[in-house]
Amino acid sequence: MLWAVPAVVGVLCCVAGCAGYPGVVIEGTVEDWLGQPLPGVAVTASAEESLRPGLSDPLGRYRLRVSGFPKSVVFMKSGYTRVLLPVPTATGGLWYRMTETPRLWPVPSMEGVYLAEKGRFRPLDSALPAHFILHDGSIIPALAVTPSVLLDAPLFVGGPDVFPEPATDRFLIAARMPFQETRLWQLRRESATPADVLSSRKRAGVNKSGSPEDAAAKKQFSDDTFYQTVWVADERVSVSLWPVDAPDNTLYVIVPAAPLPPGVYAVHWGGITGNGALEQRVYLFAVPDPATGAIPEPQKTEQQRQQEEKREQQRQQRRKEMDKATNEGMG
Repeated sequence: MLWAVPAVVGVLCCVAGCAGYPGVVIEGTVEDWLGQPLPGVAVTASAEESLRPGLSDPLGRYRLRVSGFPKSVVFMKSGYTRVLLPVPTATGGLWYRMTETPRLWPVPSMEGVYLAEKGRFRPLDSALPAHFILHDGSIIPALAVTPSVLLDAPLFVGGPDVFPEPATDRFLIAARMPFQETRLWQLRRESATPADVLSSRKRAGVNKSGSPEDAAAKKQFSDDTFYQTVWVADERVSVSLWPVDAPDNTLYVIVPAAPLPPGVYAVHWGGITGNGALEQRVYLFAVPDPATGAIPEPQKTEQQRQQEEKREQQRQQRRKEMDKATNEGMG
């Protein structure tokens, strides 16, 4: 009866190996952010429930085999956001088709803030604020960069339970940036001079006490310095932050509460307002004047125009003096 031993062993192995077989099959499809089938997406459940992980095919279809219905299914692909979809607890049967189709959004290779339009990411201009001196002697964080990204169409402003559609909507999106501290401010144009030049002047002997004499020295010094156009914080804009891949928050959409009027705007985390933020970078864009297609110029008073004319005359005079001194030195 030795022939029976292998048969018994085989039956036992079949019973042990088939425990839980055939399990539960979960099927569905996965798409990219434009609603197109996305191949090569790894589909898994929790480790104790997965028997055979799935991989989406060229048509975005996947099949996942699990020992029992998991709480959620996870979709992952390199360079894309991760998606977790819950699975209903009372499904019944050994086969279930997911009713919700996950969309994985591409993640830009560089962190920052982007303008998303027509299924593409366009990076915003970034700059680090520096301290500048205004005409009244006050020192304020400012940017000496004028944005090159001009919006020729309105930004998505959303609505109740309405998420932007990447194929048709235009919206701001941040990648790998601090989520909770994100702010949007409208900027205003000012004429100012770098504060580090004043610091050099102070080291040379200008009063550092903060006295009236010091304020007068700053103003006198400002009058003798070349000015440049800078952008300073003017008014905060109310926004909502919509995560694309909560709870990871790798990507999140920045949605203004209302359409933005023409002007220059900055997405930042406290750098332009001098709040000591860990993230100092500022990302700029502009809403042009619809009549001119350019960044709107501020309205100037007669006194401001006279002051600008006077400063321009002073600049021209200084250039002549510098040219004269240079020519005499070379002669």
